[in-house]
Amino acid sequence: MTAHIPHVNRAPIQDETLRLLPLAITTEDEARGCVAGITAHGAWIRPSPIPATWADDPGGPFRYRRWTRVAVAAHPGAARPEDRLLAGAPAPDGAVAAADFRALLTAVCADDVTTALAAPRSAGLVRARLLDLYARRHTRGRTFLRLVFDDDVGERFDWIVPETATRQACAPHIGDGTLDRGFAAAWLGERAEGEVFLALGLTLPTSREGRFAGCQPLVVGIHHLVRPASPRPGAGP
Repeated sequence: MTAHIPHVNRAPIQDETLRLLPLAITTEDEARGCVAGITAHGAWIRPSPIPATWADDPGGPFRYRRWTRVAVAAHPGAARPEDRLLAGAPAPDGAVAAADFRALLTAVCADDVTTALAAPRSAGLVRARLLDLYARRHTRGRTFLRLVFDDDVGERFDWIVPETATRQACAPHIGDGTLDRGFAAAWLGERAEGEVFLALGLTLPTSREGRFAGCQPLVVGIHHLVRPASPRPGAGP
C-alpha cells in the first residue's frame, strides 16, 4: 500500500490563477531564479520560468510573508508534482499577518526531513535547530554557503543554502572562500530564540541513487519566527 503524503496536490492540473505564499526564493545563475511556495490550502507550487531579477529584487513580485497572485498551467513533461508553468505576470497580493504566517507554516510543517521530502515530493518544510553556517569552495572554484542543522527528530544535516536572502546577507562577509566567524555567530545567535522553519528542496535528479534518488537536497528558505510574548501575570485582557 502506498503511504499518503500530505500537502501534495494530486488533482488533475488545470489552468488557474491562485495565491502563492513564497517560502523558497533562490537564484540558479545570473539568468534564472527559482520560487516555491504554498497555496492557502497548503499545496506546494513551483512556477517557472522565473527570471533571476525577480528573485534578487527586494521589490520584486515574490517576497516572503506576502501573497503573490500567479496564473499557472500544467508544466509539459514535469516530473515533480509541484512544478507549474507560469502563464502570466505575477502580482503582489497582500501581506500576511504574523499570526497567520505562523499558522500557515505550522500547518504544512513535516515532523522530519525524511517526511518533508518523501517521494514524490521535491519541496517541504521542517522545524530546525541551527548549529553552524559557513562557506566552502566547491568544484570550479565556486563558493557555497552551507547550513548545519538538526530536524525535530535529531537527525543532523549539512546542506548548501542557495536562498537569495541569506546569500545576499552573507556576501559582504565572505573572503577567500570562507565566511567571517563573527558574522556567522551573530547570525546564528539571532535565530537561537524563537522558532526556525526551513524550506527544503530537491534538484532534478542526475541519477537514481542515494537517499533522495539522485537529487541534491538544498535549504531554499529560512524563516525565523519570534515566539509571541507571554502575558504578564495580572495583566488585563
